[in-house]
Amino acid sequence: MEKLHQTVLNRCRSKLIKDLNVEVVMKYIQEKELFDDVTIRDINEQTTTTAKISHLIDQIKQSNKDTYTRFKQCLIEAQREDLKIMLEKEENLSAGMNTPHHEKLHQTVLNRCLTNLTQDLYVQDVIEYVQEKGLFDCETIRDIKDQPTSTKAISLLIDQLKQRDQYTYEKFKECLILSNHADLKNILEKEEKKLLQK
Repeated sequence: MEKLHQTVLNRCRSKLIKDLNVEVVMKYIQEKELFDDVTIRDINEQTTTTAKISHLIDQIKQSNKDTYTRFKQCLIEAQREDLKIMLEKEENLSAGMNTPHHEKLHQTVLNRCLTNLTQDLYVQDVIEYVQEKGLFDCETIRDIKDQPTSTKAISLLIDQLKQRDQYTYEKFKECLILSNHADLKNILEKEEKKLLQK
C-alpha cells in the first residue's frame, strides 16, 4: 500500500514542478545530506528544471518519512513555506478521507449518475484538468485518451475513479467545474445527499 508521503507527493507533483526553485532547494538538501552524492549528482545532471524536480520527487518518494519531513524543512529554508503548507494540507486530506464508508459512497454515486455522465460529459475537456491535477498516472490518462469513442473513454474514466479514494473523487468534481461541467457536479452532489439521508 502506498505510504502517505508518497500519495501527497504524487498529488502535489504538478504544483511543485511549476513553483519550486530547484537550484535553491537543492542547496539545502545537500547541506542537510538528505541523499548521497551520487543521487545529488543524478538530480543536478537532469537537463531540464522539470526533469530535476521530477527526479527529486521520485527520490523522496523512495525514501522514508524522515527524509520527507527533512525535505519540508528545506522548503522553509528556501523561503517556500507556502509549498510546505500545501503538502501538509494534502496530508490531512489524504489521511482523513480514505475511509471504507466514503469509498462506497462515491462508487454508488458514480454508478447511479453514469447515464448523465455518459450523455453530457465532454471527456476530452475534463481529462486535461484531470491530468493537470495529477489524479491518475500518465499511462491511465493515455489509456483514456486512446479509447475509440467518447462513451468508452468516459466508462474507463469512471471505472478508474471508482477504484480511487474519496479525495480523488472530490478533485474530479473540481475538474468538472473547471471544464464547464458544473451541472454534472451538482447532479453528483444531489445523489450524494440522497444516499446520506437514507
